[in-house]
Amino acid sequence: MREAKKLYYYIGEGHPVPEPGRYLVNKGKKGPGTVYLITAIVRTKQKRPVEGYTCYTLTLQRLDGLKELVVYEMQAGTCSVWVKGEEAFPCFAFDPNERRPLSKPRS
Repeated sequence: MREAKKLYYYIGEGHPVPEPGRYLVNKGKKGPGTVYLITAIVRTKQKRPVEGYTCYTLTLQRLDGLKELVVYEMQAGTCSVWVKGEEAFPCFAFDPNERRPLSKPRS
C-alpha cells in the first residue's frame, strides 16, 4: 500500500466540500490524471487567506487502475467528473493568488 499524500485544496464560495470516502481526480493537459480516494479532510487556516476561497488539507490514497474509468464533462466553464459512475471531485493546478487555473493562459 502506498504512503498517503497530503494536498491543499481551495474551494470557491458555493462549491461542495469534499468528503472522506469520495474520489478526487487530477485533471492534466492530456486528460484525466491520477485517481485518489479522500481519506481525511481538515479545514486549514491560511497565513495569507485568499478572498473568496476556503482551503482544506486533504489526505489522499492513490488508486491505480481507475484512470480508464474516469469520465469528464465540461459545461459553461464547470467541470463534472465521475469515477465508476460515482461523482468525484476534480483537481486542477491552481494559483489562488491569481485566481485562475495554471493551465489557462494569462489574459
